[in-house]
Amino acid sequence: MNAKALLNGLLVCFLLVEGSCVSPGDFDQSVLVRYQEAMANRGPQPRQSAHGLGFLEPSPGATGPKLKVVKDASGKSVIYLSLDEAVMRCLANSLDIQVVSFDPEINRDLMIEAAAAFDYIVFGSVGWTKQDTPANVFTPNENYNTLPVQAGIKTTTITGATVSVAPTLTRIVDDSNNKSSFPNAYTSSLQIQISQPLLQNAWPEFNLAKLHIAQLTYKNSLAQFRQKVEETINNVIDDYWLLMQARRNVEIEQQLLDKTIETRERIRQRMDIDATYVDLKQAEAAVETRRAVLISDTKNIGDAQDQLARLLADAQINALSPYEIIPSTPAQEVQLKVDAADQLVEALLHNPVLEQARIAIAASDVNIKIAQNQTLPNLTFQGTANILGQNLTGGDATTEMLGQNPNYSSFNIGLLAQYPLGNRAALAELEKQKFTKLQNIVTLQNTADQVAVQINERIRQINTTFQVLLAQRFAVTASVAQLQALNDIEQIRGKLTPEFVQLKLQAQETLADAQTGEVAALANYNIALADLSRIAGTILGQHGIDVLKMPASMGETRWPSEQSPSSKPWKTGDMPNQ
Repeated sequence: MNAKALLNGLLVCFLLVEGSCVSPGDFDQSVLVRYQEAMANRGPQPRQSAHGLGFLEPSPGATGPKLKVVKDASGKSVIYLSLDEAVMRCLANSLDIQVVSFDPEINRDLMIEAAAAFDYIVFGSVGWTKQDTPANVFTPNENYNTLPVQAGIKTTTITGATVSVAPTLTRIVDDSNNKSSFPNAYTSSLQIQISQPLLQNAWPEFNLAKLHIAQLTYKNSLAQFRQKVEETINNVIDDYWLLMQARRNVEIEQQLLDKTIETRERIRQRMDIDATYVDLKQAEAAVETRRAVLISDTKNIGDAQDQLARLLADAQINALSPYEIIPSTPAQEVQLKVDAADQLVEALLHNPVLEQARIAIAASDVNIKIAQNQTLPNLTFQGTANILGQNLTGGDATTEMLGQNPNYSSFNIGLLAQYPLGNRAALAELEKQKFTKLQNIVTLQNTADQVAVQINERIRQINTTFQVLLAQRFAVTASVAQLQALNDIEQIRGKLTPEFVQLKLQAQETLADAQTGEVAALANYNIALADLSRIAGTILGQHGIDVLKMPASMGETRWPSEQSPSSKPWKTGDMPNQ
């Protein structure tokens, strides 16, 4: 084999290796990512209903074990739900989480799409050409039929080069009047083309930039998914304690109404002794006022329950089924010592909003490199090599082309240059990307400052609500003692006056207000704890269970144990019996 054929072979091998496929990169296989993929692969569930309300009814087949449902005295379904199980059912079924679970999958495909820009492309063509030219003084008549068949491969390399290798076999039929000795012949050719940018649009740093941006977008979508998961868990915890608060408020108001009715009936029985018409009307007005408050608080239970049920999105709980959800997990009542510096460190490491800000800066770095490349002159190397063989048969023509002495060969190389005067568009884009990076850096700093403020505020909220809780409990104790003292006075004196009745009714209301204040402080304290964990990015490991295991979505059957229905998650003073 001569030097020319060897050079051609080496050139083909180099171009094939240079145009090798590019991997989209390693995909994250953490538990959270597997959970996201499980949610996305589940897809929308069909909903059907004979009542035309199918979009409100979750699909049959609940995720996880059956809920603990009992019937109360009125026959209504009562569900005792622990906080851990509420969180797990939300993670398994939440439509809010499922909506954002598609974004990482979409961006994952964009990574593959960006890497596919460097894939090999196989191409081919077949055609037929007839050429018939009349004879004249200088040339005889020519009548040719050609049938070219071409097959080849091309690719774009990470250096920015476009490369193609295309062999062609052409059959030539001579139908002219002055037929040659060989009316049928075959031509075999191999064409190699390369166009390599040398400055603008050149080299891996520029040509892999789109893939790098896609990889950062994928990471950003994962951070957004995690942010949504944490926010949804936080909302479940908030709604859980708000439902607890609403139910306890109804119990307190019902207890207050019952005691007020007892006072009214006692006054009515003593109308012929020492009670007056004014005493009776005072009590009746108090009864109806407190009944109105009870009605309003009962409505709050339904609102809080619907909010929690929507987040759970469990097939066993839906907007069309009558049920009562009873929180069975006791609220946290012990003061927790929280170190602000530790929480700030956790937030800087784990807060998904800060992670998104860091990814934005990394994307800006890539965009700046792209913009810098575009400010360079457009200088492109272009080269073409053709090898030709010709014979009576296609096999002989191909052998001739690939042999030691091909009939014909040609080479062409050159440089193509282009540069806009002033280059204003590219320079302006570079300045824009630099300012965008500065903006993203300031955004990160601003976000970090906001997170620090939020952490400090939540820590103050935790400490404040706990102190309020202690104060309200003292107020409950004092109010119980006050009401008990008034009951003792009533029994000793044995006489009712409008002033005494008003004082007793007011004492009953004061006790109820103190009890509702205690419950509100308890709920706010637990909500503040959850908010702090969300801001610090640690809420996924809260409440003593590993929520990252996602049993419902990972095909596992381990679920948290439920609290006993008899457990009572609040402690407030009861009203005196009289």
